[in-house]
Amino acid sequence: MLKAYIPFAYLIVSPPAAAMVRENLSNNGIECICPDTSWGFDAMRSAICESDVYITFSHRNNMMTTFNPAMEANYAVNAGVPVVVIKVFPDDIYLGFKELKPDKNTAVYDFRETNSFDSLAEFVKNHIESCKKSDVSIIQAKLDKPYTGDAPYIFVSYAHKDKNKVFGVIRSMQEQGYRIWYDDGITPASEWDENIAGHIKGCSYLIAFISQNYISSDNCKDEIKYARDLRKERLLVYLEDTKLSAGMAMRLMRLQAIHKYMYRSEADFYNKLYSAHGIEVCK
Repeated sequence: MLKAYIPFAYLIVSPPAAAMVRENLSNNGIECICPDTSWGFDAMRSAICESDVYITFSHRNNMMTTFNPAMEANYAVNAGVPVVVIKVFPDDIYLGFKELKPDKNTAVYDFRETNSFDSLAEFVKNHIESCKKSDVSIIQAKLDKPYTGDAPYIFVSYAHKDKNKVFGVIRSMQEQGYRIWYDDGITPASEWDENIAGHIKGCSYLIAFISQNYISSDNCKDEIKYARDLRKERLLVYLEDTKLSAGMAMRLMRLQAIHKYMYRSEADFYNKLYSAHGIEVCK
């Protein structure tokens, strides 16, 4: 399920509209994360980073509350989190957001055009998808080429539909010096199955990024099964809360696992990842 961070100020400034927005998003598969006055700035920043989108009104009273939505929204932009600003009033020129300009990461939903929030969820989902496509191409361009040497390396097993989430982890691991092979290293003329099998056989470690997309893919399941047959060291990184079949649950239950979606900060996740048993040989 997608997650939308909605600032505390938003709930105070326009409670009826906030309720309508939350109902519309929740009914359309978008979970709303709403902080309260007990939250500190570290909790706020972590929650924004873990969200799929930041949503707020553009409203003059935004500057008069506990958390400053202009600061929050700019933090979201800098962290690469998509932002949706809801414009309600005719004379509202993004008050409180003077330095926040609409771009590929920031979209404005003009309430006046429809006088309703009925199309908001679709607008938000389309904006998130647009940002993901852009971010994937940027991250992919920064990735080192898949490792091709003789030293111990990590084989990354993932569903291609999840590459926007996986590539960021690969890039962070490469920056830490880990040797990684991922399937963008397959040459066009090669046989896909033989190439994948050869790299699993040659790896010292396999990381599988588990999601509903992953367990729906026969190729992904073949990869982790082959690694098991070869008795390779394996680590599961759950990208989301994933419902496993009984057979898959039995197959994976004894493996070390990290539930990435449950960590409130990226730093905590990476500390856990880099301390996984056996991974140090690939650095």
